[in-house]
Amino acid sequence: MNGIPRQSSVEKNVMRNKDKRLKRKNTLDELTQVKHLKDEIRQAINSGKHLKAEKKLAYLRENQQNQPKFLAKSLSDLATTIFDLDFKLILYQYALESNPIDSITLTSYATALAQAGNTMRAFELFEASLKIDPQETVTLNSYATALAQAGNTMRAFELFEDSLRIEPQDTVTLTSYATALAQAGKTERAFELFEASLRID
Repeated sequence: MNGIPRQSSVEKNVMRNKDKRLKRKNTLDELTQVKHLKDEIRQAINSGKHLKAEKKLAYLRENQQNQPKFLAKSLSDLATTIFDLDFKLILYQYALESNPIDSITLTSYATALAQAGNTMRAFELFEASLKIDPQETVTLNSYATALAQAGNTMRAFELFEDSLRIEPQDTVTLTSYATALAQAGKTERAFELFEASLRID
């Protein structure tokens, strides 16, 4: 009526497919860029070039701030590859700031804090993680291990038992629990769990 030609259904489908391909390409380019940045940050940190690492890290955070979940996962993944404990904790802190309700980030950060001797803060984060996902055996096992190492064996054994009720054949939990029991002098139960773990393997 107004002189503007209407698009046919075929043309519309062509345009939609073109848009989808463009979005996929942009997403792939973005993932490639993030991976490259993470590699540069890791190499800089592990070789002691902290100023360079901080600049790259700031760039990564600034460019991914509109995707907090993706940023948190990227930072958490990066932290697992870092040898420098102080920088590892910084990465986990940034990840937590990006996505404070991610149970994996909370557990990973808590585990690193426990290794650094900051057990009070570690236990706070373990508890926060369990509130989000009380059935997560990785969190239960990591928390129990940290508690046992801190001397709180009663609470540690409770969490190990909770984990085994959820996944009775989890060899990591069986071995961690057995180790904690042996260190606490409960060798009979420890040997039972070690044997159970060996039968599964």
